[in-house]
Amino acid sequence: MKQKHPLLLPLFFSFSLCIPQTTHQYACDKNDPNTNKYQFCNTSLTYSDRAKDLVSRLTLDEKSQQLVNTAQGIPRLGIPTYEWWSEALHGVSNSGLGVHFNATVPGATSFPAVILSAASFNASLWYEMGRAVSTEAQAMYNVGLAGLTFWSPNVNVFRDPPVGRWDGKGVLIVRSLRFRVVVLIDSTLMQRVNGIPTCADPNLLKGIIRDQWNLDGYIVSDCDSIEVYYDYIHYTATPEDAVALALKAGLNMNCGKYLGKYTENAVKLNKVEESSVDQALIYNYIVLLRLGFFDVDPTTLPFGKLGPSDICTEDHQKLAVEAAKQGIVLQDNRGALPLSTNTTKTLAIIGPNANGTEVMISNYVGVPCGCISPLLGLQKYIPTVTYEPGCTSVGCGDESRLGAAAKAVAGVDAVVGLDQSIEKEGLDRVNLTLPGFQEKFVMDVANATNGSLILVIMSAGPIDESFARNNSKIGAILWVGYPGQAGGDAIANDISLSLSLSLKNPQSES
Repeated sequence: MKQKHPLLLPLFFSFSLCIPQTTHQYACDKNDPNTNKYQFCNTSLTYSDRAKDLVSRLTLDEKSQQLVNTAQGIPRLGIPTYEWWSEALHGVSNSGLGVHFNATVPGATSFPAVILSAASFNASLWYEMGRAVSTEAQAMYNVGLAGLTFWSPNVNVFRDPPVGRWDGKGVLIVRSLRFRVVVLIDSTLMQRVNGIPTCADPNLLKGIIRDQWNLDGYIVSDCDSIEVYYDYIHYTATPEDAVALALKAGLNMNCGKYLGKYTENAVKLNKVEESSVDQALIYNYIVLLRLGFFDVDPTTLPFGKLGPSDICTEDHQKLAVEAAKQGIVLQDNRGALPLSTNTTKTLAIIGPNANGTEVMISNYVGVPCGCISPLLGLQKYIPTVTYEPGCTSVGCGDESRLGAAAKAVAGVDAVVGLDQSIEKEGLDRVNLTLPGFQEKFVMDVANATNGSLILVIMSAGPIDESFARNNSKIGAILWVGYPGQAGGDAIANDISLSLSLSLKNPQSES
């Protein structure tokens, strides 16, 4: 993070960008006659000196309102409101408050869910995806539709297979990351270490993250974490005690409203020194200064010419296909793959995810540039493709349509698995089997076909495939994760053409 205006932000627990939402009001606007007297607008000074000057001009109330993700504007200093919370887990997403899609930018490239990208074990591919996402993020910022701080990637080291939030990276990948810009401390209710809420733990925030890791950025709590350890686990006696603990521990920002509501009173009650508030803001502002937020109109800065034409480009679309192709894992093959496009003229594609598009883009998503389902992808290679969902939903609680799917078979590609109704953040699974009647559905179809069934599983978490491995009519098993907007093209390509599939799974069997 030594460049003045970095386009590609490094990896960390979470990376951040800042934005004047859909307006075009800029800090340090040269049309403002007061700009010249503000040292924080003087680009010849160091970031640290500029940040200290800005903080010195703020009242205690103003300081408090800058410690939250939706930082209030300061009109007397020409500083607009901006939103720190934007998401970009596998493409620019509007799941945070900082990104907005409209007619100017109707969508952004949606890459595979990161657990599938992890299966490629290709660091250069991750870099190229990060570059594409950051280009699209900067382009959206330039037209007032995104921020400069994105809280991504999201790092989860899984110790319990049924856990719902498998959209993280494997241990091998996590341990190689270096955290430089911002660390997001996850939900305090779930993340107490040795009985101490993580965002109130000075040994973690100052001792490890700030000092041992040499974090040159800011630390933000997960949304409502401070409120959680006061209201729900009763770790402190008052809200002021809660915010004081967090600030003294080294927390710099709160996703939520608690620091904004209670910091001023905590200082007045002598529960925390105002200098702790100042230091938190200095860390925050230094990041924004690096990113050019206080350097006037972004179109005059490096990367300022990026705009809507740099989003959903042909190169980014091709990269989305390549990312999904490289992540798909061949779990088993008994000679059924690859299909010969010369001899395979008819194919039945069945299953609740066979024509799914929303399922492919997983969670923490925005609006994709466009989606190609497995059905549409295979129709590009096979002259006659019939489709039957078999189940009306991934939950597959109704057997009434299973018979129709069994009758549709010739050569068969069954696309089954999970979706966000089965596994996601806050929704764990109770077992590792396919939900509802999906196993029965697969077995009925396999037994009815005259050829081989190719089983395609969409999921983030692991699936017990033993039922399929023991059936000789199932000729191949593919795990395709949640493959993003281009998933259908990638699946069809790997089944019908190159079959250059990964044999390495990012999920542990232990």
